[in-house]
Amino acid sequence: MGHLATPLGPGATDARELRSGAHAGFDHLRSGATDAQGAEAALDSLFTATASALVAVALGSALAYSWARFGTGGKNYPYSVLTIRMLPPIVIAVPFLVYYVSLHLLDTYTGLILVYIATSLPYVIWMMLASSRTSLVNSRAPPA
Repeated sequence: MGHLATPLGPGATDARELRSGAHAGFDHLRSGATDAQGAEAALDSLFTATASALVAVALGSALAYSWARFGTGGKNYPYSVLTIRMLPPIVIAVPFLVYYVSLHLLDTYTGLILVYIATSLPYVIWMMLASSRTSLVNSRAPPA
């Protein structure tokens, strides 16, 4: 229960204390954001989120364009990429853990960025596929 109580207050250790609101507050979160360790954690998060977003958009745009323009993989292939998101996360987590241990990627920026890319890439592809199809249709339209 400690990890659930942490955002609500440093002294809340019991569900009854959480319901009563005796320890509710965000003062400890404010102090965590102002110390050096909190600032370093925020910069780490900003770096990993930005790097993974940039790589996912670059890869997703290229894949979506090739599917929209050339029909790579066939007509139903984009749907199979989207079904990856329908798997329970534990099905993907165990193989990732095995690979990460053997490749020494645990607790590294590269490992975290790869997980973020793997989880966001199907969404990026799906959104960019719609955009690529629309822009290709508009570019092939005869001038008015």
